Amino acid sequence: MTLAATENSTTVRSHVRLPRGVRTAVSLLDRVAPAAVARVALYLWCRPAGARDAEVGPGGTPWSLRVGNGDVAGRTWGDHGPRVYLVHGWGGHQGQLTDLVGPLLAAGH
Repeated sequence: MTLAATENSTTVRSHVRLPRGVRTAVSLLDRVAPAAVARVALYLWCRPAGARDAEVGPGGTPWSLRVGNGDVAGRTWGDHGPRVYLVHGWGGHQGQLTDLVGPLLAAGH
């Protein structure tokens, strides 16, 4: 039996195994400067993967909004009807939601 979460195309899992030398260096550094290792780990953990705008496909009007030290970016389709704001998950990208645009526009959104 397969869990539903493993079938969800928006579920992102990263099983990156660092090279042995990097693991050894981090282990040694953690013994002498654990706070520095913790800061770097938190920085890396809290950053989403790079933007993948190429996967969005054609259409829509791009927009962005500066928020704090970063940007929130998206695309707008249509110019009437109730607005629908689609938000992908952490590590996801706009392209995962483009299949929803056509049916939403057809429904008057």
